[in-house]
Amino acid sequence: MNKITSILMALITVMMTACGTVSDVVAVSADKYIVSSHGIVGNGAASAEEIKAVQSATAFCRQRSQTLKVISVDKVDPFFGRAPSASVKFQCTQQ
Repeated sequence: MNKITSILMALITVMMTACGTVSDVVAVSADKYIVSSHGIVGNGAASAEEIKAVQSATAFCRQRSQTLKVISVDKVDPFFGRAPSASVKFQCTQQ
């Protein structure tokens, strides 16, 4: 792969991932949290949004020197006029 191809692939990757958003982690009870990820209309999949949300939850737990325990996942696949999304409810547990 030449340098121009590598640069183009990196640029396309940034453009495709930069438009979606991942929410801040929100406490829903004393020890349970939720984080959501939303893609863009016409592009992506709910499973990709789930991965982003789980990555955010994992980082949140690691900051507390704890391990992620997923409680539930709610995914919405894209369809006409609706972006893909996923919400992950989780706990951080001692390692």
